[in-house]
Amino acid sequence: MTPLEHIMGLMGPSYSEPVRRSMAQSILDKHAHELAEQIRQRYGKPRWEGDEPEYAYGYNAATHDAADLIDPKAQRAATTGDNT
Repeated sequence: MTPLEHIMGLMGPSYSEPVRRSMAQSILDKHAHELAEQIRQRYGKPRWEGDEPEYAYGYNAATHDAADLIDPKAQRAATTGDNT
């Protein structure tokens, strides 16, 4: 059972399947975004001054790339240029 199916199963049967799927996906997206933000915060963010990057303590580019893989907002921004 996928996490999406699990959350859908917790919802009342009075909702249609498309509504349950949409609500469950929204919950998963919010959780994934929050987790990605926690990862970014824990491992620092790059700080740019002029043309040279100055990295915050503990910054790890691979970790940030991994956070982007789980963050639906980062994925949308990469494909549409929008991060809302």
